[in-house]
Amino acid sequence: MVDFTRAHERLVKKTIEGQQFTVGKAEVLITPNAGAADLLIHFHGSAWLPFQAALSTERPLVVAVFNIGQGGEIYDRAFSDPAAFDSLVDQIRSRIKINRVYLSGFSAGYGAVRAILRNRADRVDGILLIDGLHTGYVDDRKVDPVAMKPFLDFARSGKRFVFSHSEIFPGTFASTTETSDYLIQQLGLKRTPVVR
Repeated sequence: MVDFTRAHERLVKKTIEGQQFTVGKAEVLITPNAGAADLLIHFHGSAWLPFQAALSTERPLVVAVFNIGQGGEIYDRAFSDPAAFDSLVDQIRSRIKINRVYLSGFSAGYGAVRAILRNRADRVDGILLIDGLHTGYVDDRKVDPVAMKPFLDFARSGKRFVFSHSEIFPGTFASTTETSDYLIQQLGLKRTPVVR
């Protein structure tokens, strides 16, 4: 705990180098000198931020950023048909050899990740959710276990799954704190505070 407000510096947008193109509603970047690369598909947010993050790693990466609006259900519906994910990956693969496929989502972007995990979890090598794992309530404000099942199954798979959350409570649906508590409890994990 501190008795002062920490600085919240904003990242500065820089020139994005690399090959850029679109695939449907996705903005895509192939980092310079990438003959074969891992693919990161990010859902919900400005494309320049994940593009800039990819360029800072100096690894060969392909980043696709998909934005379609507000609300996790919009993203879920967009990828509920497995062909939507298959088509996106295949169109990118037609331009460059893809090694591994990772998914990331900010806020509402979790909806697309959940839909993809329901049908294509075997094609996903890792997930990063940034303050973005919500669900509805069942039985007097309990996290909906059916909606959480794809994430719980993936967490049990042993693949990489990184999930950050805030302490914002939306009120009408489960917060990222409640969904993280659910996953921790279901997986038999223990929360470890870190002071920074």
